[in-house]
Amino acid sequence: MTRERRRGEAQAGEADNGGASARVLVRSARAAELAARIPEKIPPDMSRFLLSPMPNLVASLSVAPGRAVKAGELICVVDAMKMENAPSATELMSRQGIRCGSTRSS
Repeated sequence: MTRERRRGEAQAGEADNGGASARVLVRSARAAELAARIPEKIPPDMSRFLLSPMPNLVASLSVAPGRAVKAGELICVVDAMKMENAPSATELMSRQGIRCGSTRSS
């Protein structure tokens, strides 16, 4: 099956050879040159943040600002969809501050 390709359009697919497979992207020479100049986007370090997988409300805080928190110690209690979750510290750390944001649209 062949498909007519527009000028500058890249072709993506998978190549298999003897049990090994690879994802490939075929570009024109100019598109490959320009793509090589695009800097790699490095994901931010989110290890210092306590993130929630769903919208919730902070019901209580168990740690005062600046206080050291030991591994396994309760940080706070969050209420999500009538269920309470109690995240705990995974390592020795200290609470620097609380910033809550909302992604809920009104």
